[in-house]
Amino acid sequence: MWSTFLTTLRINLREKSSLFWLFCFPILLSTMFLACSAISARPMRSQRCGSPWWRMATTASPKARNN
Repeated sequence: MWSTFLTTLRINLREKSSLFWLFCFPILLSTMFLACSAISARPMRSQRCGSPWWRMATTASPKARNN
């Protein structure tokens, strides 16, 4: 098992492009995940459109047009 790990590591270290995917990408991905999880989500304020054009729109659902 240890020899398989060392062989895979040696093969990956030979190619310069694989160094990014092997080391940098997981570090960058985990950093972005931790940064995004630290931000608290707040509810957004929204408002229903009271325009008469909204009630006449054909794409509006019947429930929304009747309100």
